[in-house]
Amino acid sequence: MQVFFDKTADEVKECLEKNNLEVVGSHTSLELLKNNLAEVITYNKEIGNNVIICPYSEVKDEKSKDELVPFLIKVGKILKEHSMKFLYHNHDHEFIEVNSKPILDYILHDTENFVGSELDTFWIFRADRNPVEYMEYLGDKLELVHIKDGNKNELLSVGAGEVDIEAIVKQAKKMGLKWLIVENDRPSPNGIEDVTRSINYLKSIGADKL
Repeated sequence: MQVFFDKTADEVKECLEKNNLEVVGSHTSLELLKNNLAEVITYNKEIGNNVIICPYSEVKDEKSKDELVPFLIKVGKILKEHSMKFLYHNHDHEFIEVNSKPILDYILHDTENFVGSELDTFWIFRADRNPVEYMEYLGDKLELVHIKDGNKNELLSVGAGEVDIEAIVKQAKKMGLKWLIVENDRPSPNGIEDVTRSINYLKSIGADKL
């Protein structure tokens, strides 16, 4: 099965080994999780990855929440049987409330130990929540942290926006987290220059020493 941009597992593994890279996790669409889970498991085991992440869902109300949560539990149980972890990557729409409770709470706290969090702290900021407080709230549910920066209108390189990146890094260290994942959906003027600015900023605040 060719999951990653039409690359076979052998091709990805060869590229990883050539560049001395370690797989942190794999964003895997709901479609693949629903229709090709066995193949996803095999592929990721072959490239040395044991963390599968649901990167996005269109959950927005009680009906879609009631459909999504049991499915996530089902996938999480299967992955756990294969000694793999299952995480959910949030955006801001998961803070829509159902019965006075954010949908993200149902996803992360009503799925027992079958679904953890890859927390996107920028979308927490966009949802008018405090990223550090939410990291504390998640506790052991928090496995990976996506950091990106910006304001209410645009995405920027890390350190150039309004998100308190330094506080997030300090909290990640306090919680003993191993990875911070830099992301920018709209890099400027290009990906290399944008990520270079982000990396230089993170090094300046000691984020490379988790």
